[in-house]
Amino acid sequence: MAQNANPVDPARNILPAAGGALAAGARALPPNFHIDPYDRRKIRWSRWVERLETAFAIYDVNNADLRRNLLLHLMGPETYEIACDRVAPQNVRGLNYQQIVDTLEAHFNPQPLEISENFRFKCRRQGDKNAASPDETVDEYLVALRRIAVTCNFGNYLETALRNQLVFGLKRNDIRGRLLERRQLTLQDAIDIAVGMELSLKGGAEIEGAIAKQDVNVLHKPPVWLNKARVHNIEVLENLLENRPKGTPLLTVSNHHSCFDDPGMWGLLRLRLLKLRNVCNHNVIRWSMAAHDICFTNKYHSLFFMYGKCIPVVRGAGVYQPAIDLCIEKLKLGHWVHVFPEGKVNMTKEDLRFKWGVGRIIYETPVLPIIVPIWHIGMETVLPNEPPYYLRLGKKLTYNFGKPIDLNSVMERLRASPVSEEEARKIITDKIQEEMMVLKEETERLHFDYIKSS
Repeated sequence: MAQNANPVDPARNILPAAGGALAAGARALPPNFHIDPYDRRKIRWSRWVERLETAFAIYDVNNADLRRNLLLHLMGPETYEIACDRVAPQNVRGLNYQQIVDTLEAHFNPQPLEISENFRFKCRRQGDKNAASPDETVDEYLVALRRIAVTCNFGNYLETALRNQLVFGLKRNDIRGRLLERRQLTLQDAIDIAVGMELSLKGGAEIEGAIAKQDVNVLHKPPVWLNKARVHNIEVLENLLENRPKGTPLLTVSNHHSCFDDPGMWGLLRLRLLKLRNVCNHNVIRWSMAAHDICFTNKYHSLFFMYGKCIPVVRGAGVYQPAIDLCIEKLKLGHWVHVFPEGKVNMTKEDLRFKWGVGRIIYETPVLPIIVPIWHIGMETVLPNEPPYYLRLGKKLTYNFGKPIDLNSVMERLRASPVSEEEARKIITDKIQEEMMVLKEETERLHFDYIKSS
């Protein structure tokens, strides 16, 4: 007689029916009849049941009692506990196979609200916080949309809904633009174009990286008279220049140690790191404030700096002046603005209090800009701050591009509290300076290691 404590009889490799005897029509099960216990973190309940029923079909398990007992045995202890609790005080073995399946389906996948599921579908974006990875591919994004669409009751509108959300939610603007060029666009057309472009762009980036690596190998030991720059995390800025959502403003902030800082940051970097099309494209390159009494002293200087997208700022005129107003207007249009928050060339490299103009720019821009901090070391050795003023060679520089500064919680708190504009500007500026000081310490360590290893 079988022991109830061990539902599987290893001697005969069969599962006894209730009461200890084999049910009529039951047959011995092969040794490899096994599937992993149900784990809701890995698979949906309905899909796990499909796997179990596929095994039933393969091994010709048709007896109702045997199917129920195998279900209870193979689901695993955690799921078995849930099944027992759901039907208590009734004994779960008193239910048939389908009743147990339906009970657990109702527990693991309760019927969602159609309206909320439609909202979730409309809000889903490629690589967003709900994705398994920020590098979610187009195929993975489409699978996620199909999963949500199951509970949206789209009916005959399903393919159109999937096509529209695929286009709207794509991470790359260039792929979206290509899709919007098509007057007649089916879901399959959208998939083929988006996947093809994604693979092409990825392959192009890999080729470009390989060529860049070859260039580095060729110039492994450049002439000692060249200036050499070690650059960290430039991809943070490069990605934002090319892939940030249309209309999203970008604000970069950096220390100011030399008159060469601005052209040095965007011009000294290897073209493989900050791509030529971004450095030279007038619609992409930054707007930046420049001292009116230095850069705009005559017609020719003014034309030169004007065409370089420099805005004349009057130092000492405060935060309410046309230069600050224009920076805010450019950010409203989704442009890139660069600011030196120290407000002047910091020749002594002391810890100056940041000017509140950067706080006003951020506070009064309707859409919070993406704020990228930059710290560099060595610019003043390339173009010293004392005469004679000419470019030096054989210098070592370090650039460090930090992660975007998250001011969302700060801005929410300021909007919700009755603080004055002056106090808000100070809080924002202090936060920027705090993040910049952290980046400064990190860059100093990187520069020290660079000099030490040379």
